[in-house]
Amino acid sequence: SIDTSGHWSLYSSADYGDNWSKIGDVRASVQAFIGDTIYGSSFFGNDPTLARKWGNNPWEPVNSYPLATAGDMYIVRSNGNDLWVLAKNGVYLSTNAGQSWSQRLALSGLPTSFPLGLSIYMEVNNSQVVITNEVGGEIYYSGDQGDNWEILPWSGKRLHQTGEGLVATDSSGTQLLRFQGGGAANWTTEPLVAEFDLMLDGAAAYNGTTWVLSQRYGVGRKKPGMAQWEVNNGDLSPYEGNSIDYFDGHLFMGTEAQSFSEDDGNTWKLNFQNAPFYLYDSKAVWSNGQYHYFLSFWTTLNRVFLARSPRNERFEWNIVSYTPDFTKKVAVFGDTLLAPSLLPPNRLFRSFDKGATWSTINIPFLDRTILASKGKFFLLSNKSIYRSDDTGLTWQIAHTFPHNVDGTNINFYIVHDTILVTDPALDLIYFSTDNGQTFGLLPSPQNPSSNTFSLFHPGDVLLLQMTDGPLYLSKDVGQSWISVPFPPGASGWQDYFHPL
Repeated sequence: SIDTSGHWSLYSSADYGDNWSKIGDVRASVQAFIGDTIYGSSFFGNDPTLARKWGNNPWEPVNSYPLATAGDMYIVRSNGNDLWVLAKNGVYLSTNAGQSWSQRLALSGLPTSFPLGLSIYMEVNNSQVVITNEVGGEIYYSGDQGDNWEILPWSGKRLHQTGEGLVATDSSGTQLLRFQGGGAANWTTEPLVAEFDLMLDGAAAYNGTTWVLSQRYGVGRKKPGMAQWEVNNGDLSPYEGNSIDYFDGHLFMGTEAQSFSEDDGNTWKLNFQNAPFYLYDSKAVWSNGQYHYFLSFWTTLNRVFLARSPRNERFEWNIVSYTPDFTKKVAVFGDTLLAPSLLPPNRLFRSFDKGATWSTINIPFLDRTILASKGKFFLLSNKSIYRSDDTGLTWQIAHTFPHNVDGTNINFYIVHDTILVTDPALDLIYFSTDNGQTFGLLPSPQNPSSNTFSLFHPGDVLLLQMTDGPLYLSKDVGQSWISVPFPPGASGWQDYFHPL
């Protein structure tokens, strides 16, 4: 099973991973199989519990599982007809596919929440059981179905069953550890062609060929006799934005690292390798001509910089310039950039050459979102929308609304040269198609009992979210709307819809 953006799906490959096909989505996190029966964790009521499914039957709880005494369930594993569960209060074993249970190891003090990057794992290989607790830094091993246990310190990461053995990574995530069995300390180390933590999310093996699923790089494969690992993503992109491609004699990774290799993965190059920085928000990322751009804050330098990359999917980012002072928003029209100052005094940073050089002017606004349309620039302040016809040098009121439209709950967009401004107090959406000279009201859905009225603009559509009721979608800039029902059993979209 592969967790793709919060949904569980099953994929299969019949050619050693060269190609993948999706079997379908599942309700539970699939963790174990006994014959044709699938076992995993799912919700029946308020707490996650052991669930199973076979054939076309719906998922059902395994009622014999001792949920009340075992506590929160972490992991489910199978070996033949044996079903193992790692829970908050210990390790539990069923030797008859879940009909009856016995506790094989009592545990206390296991974490109920995990720091970023740390977790707890359990895998079963024949009669051998291995548990790694990364939070506590311990490894538990039993070679006799849980009758006796060995406990040692542990500094590795992740733990996965390949079908032919157990693997993990070292503390750096760049070395593969293979379990040799017979004791908690019996591991061998195998180098991986990776400069950064693999973030190992899965592993498999068949006839001596091993695959690893990396959250950062995708799928790696090593066949018998191969000296090094090779990339084996095929047409599967298990994580959005995290895939790897080979062309023009290079490997390119579509990852956070934005790295590329000129020697088939032996070495990797990463721009901004030792520079801790972060993107501000979607308003600071754009494309213009043959280049992609982003505005970011470089923490160690305490400066805001503009970076540029050719639109060739190679992630060859270079710093174009540094802004005169702190800013985190930018309006773009052609080669002109306007970036409002984040800190007093009230200033606007302007560039007429795609960010290569900047100048500073004084304006009567601080840190306002500025949008561009038809060569003009717009911003909101108090009850009015202001327009600049001279690239930010002067600003005049284009329209005044009945309520304050300058706040954190106000949505302000320009979509296909249509200006959109929300008034959450009255569940209204104002629109203008004449550069803000006149405004009308969109025929948007209303719900007087809702205390949430949020408009989002992903791509070319509009999404309208309220506290209760369906999610509304418009494909014609708000002139008409269709409703998207919320999932069965939910009271609204507030727990399911998380716009980027």
